[in-house]
Amino acid sequence: MRLRPQAAALLVALAAPACLVPDILTPPPLPPPPRPAAPPPTAQVAPVEKVAAPPIQTLVAGRSVTCAQLADATVRCWGSNTSGTLGTGKPEDAHVPVPVTGLSSVAVLWLGEDHVFTRLADGSVRSWGNNDHTELGEGTTDDRRTPTDIPWLKGAQQIAPGKWHTCVLDAADLVRCWGYNASGELGHGPSTRDSKTAVTVNVPKNVKMLVAGSGHSCVLLKDGTVACWGSGLDGQLGSGHALTKPPTSVPKLRDVTEIALGGNHSCALLADGTVRCWGRNSDGQVGDGTTKDRDTPVEVKGLEKVTHLDLGESHSCALLADGTVRCWGNNPLGELGDGTTEDKSTPVAVKGLTDVRLLAVGFSHSCALDTRGAVRCWGSNTQGEIGDGTIEDKPTPVEVKW
Repeated sequence: MRLRPQAAALLVALAAPACLVPDILTPPPLPPPPRPAAPPPTAQVAPVEKVAAPPIQTLVAGRSVTCAQLADATVRCWGSNTSGTLGTGKPEDAHVPVPVTGLSSVAVLWLGEDHVFTRLADGSVRSWGNNDHTELGEGTTDDRRTPTDIPWLKGAQQIAPGKWHTCVLDAADLVRCWGYNASGELGHGPSTRDSKTAVTVNVPKNVKMLVAGSGHSCVLLKDGTVACWGSGLDGQLGSGHALTKPPTSVPKLRDVTEIALGGNHSCALLADGTVRCWGRNSDGQVGDGTTKDRDTPVEVKGLEKVTHLDLGESHSCALLADGTVRCWGNNPLGELGDGTTEDKSTPVAVKGLTDVRLLAVGFSHSCALDTRGAVRCWGSNTQGEIGDGTIEDKPTPVEVKW
């Protein structure tokens, strides 16, 4: 039988070897996809470490400046440098602590409104800052932007810088003062003339503590009594109102362990841990719950177990035995640290402060050192006196940046 051409072709195909049959049903494998490109390496950013405060021995505050004496016997300051108060030799303010130039072996540090004194380990004395009225003790009216040796003060026991005057308890137990004297703050009789040389103040030779305010000065005697001299217009001498007075005992004040002076008010810490204040009280800085000036001491309300006092121009602060701080008085810039800007005529707690070891009160700001070594400041900060790197006022404590 003869096959059709189509059938013959089919038979030939079926008889062909299997390897010759094209695989028309299975497609060839696809090549593997390309690997994704590796991401660029991420830059490693080191964490910003907080610099701890150096160990601090002493903390002091002035008009718009703060200074700390460190455990290594050097000094750092921050804030206003208008008169060279930072001791850096430069004119710029500093919003964080900067070292005082060429100063070492510091044993004691004292700060007035804007002039500074230190006693070194060898007993010599250095001063710097404002000198408009010869308050630095070196006989001129030139400001000093770096520490200057004052040879005649060597061996001084205590130095009390005020606003434009300075007093010393010298090695012979004499109290002597020099500088501005318009209100009799030098304490040498009826004269109100300035003096570029130190004049002796007529007080007993048993002085325990010497302090100076804006226009008045006081001594705490070893028998626990107090005598004051200078301006008394607001009752800040504690013995009635007067334009000026020579050294006069503050009546009915006994068992005093510490005294502190502000702009025009004064306070005393008693042995029982309570506080008495007197003088100008327009902002409640006397702490008796009123705004009436007091020309004799009155008790600060609701305050007990106090271990240390310090005063500003128109506000007052106290460190308590439990490590907390209470303040009262003027508060438009947050001086009281309670988070408000309202004056208080009785003590209020400073927010967030515990375990405080040192307290320093300036013109309109305050600072505290706690037992962990941190320094926190609050209040006015127009020139960086808070030390946090800004010039914004702080109504509650913020930590100083080192």
